[in-house]
Amino acid sequence: MFNKLKSLISSGPPEAMTEPLLDAHEVKRLLKCSLPWVYKAADQGLIPCVRIPCRGVGTEKPRTMVRFKRQDIFSFIEVHYRHQKMTHGVTSKT
Repeated sequence: MFNKLKSLISSGPPEAMTEPLLDAHEVKRLLKCSLPWVYKAADQGLIPCVRIPCRGVGTEKPRTMVRFKRQDIFSFIEVHYRHQKMTHGVTSKT
């Protein structure tokens, strides 16, 4: 097991992992939505996220920093994108 871990460390992270993670404010700007919605979408699993434990006061729920992969946000957009076409003045979703 130690050799496997050592080989993973020496080979470096996959290319997708070298891109910096986005914070909730950056996702808010990309999606043009509210900050609370970003956090709710992450909590509900609508948008994949990375939760990094952080120190803090509180017993109700462990504190975490929420970060997002840029590609996950673009994938979310693609999955939820609906092309709208105009048909004789009436908008129809396809």
